[in-house]
Amino acid sequence: MSEQPERRNGKTRAKRWTEAQAREAIGEWRGSGLSAAAFARKKGISAMRLPYWEQRLGASSGGDVSFVAIPLTSTHAVEVEHQGVTVRVRELGADELARLVVAIARRAREC
Repeated sequence: MSEQPERRNGKTRAKRWTEAQAREAIGEWRGSGLSAAAFARKKGISAMRLPYWEQRLGASSGGDVSFVAIPLTSTHAVEVEHQGVTVRVRELGADELARLVVAIARRAREC
């Protein structure tokens, strides 16, 4: 994932990332727990590239929120992970689970 410089019009530029490469780099960066500057130094890339792509991909507020459909039973155990923080709830009814999921999604959009 290090930048391979390319020459264009006599100037050296970093090789462009594809969206897939950017998503991979951002995921690795976020999973590392390092600052953008520290991660960039380690990987030999520009520190500005990470937040730029994060914003461009719409992930700057802590990552994309996604949902997984689950069959509903009377009670549920729930585990939610967001930015390295895990919340576990042992038993929830279907209505409580729905309220919790909506509240988490709203909170994630505010971050």
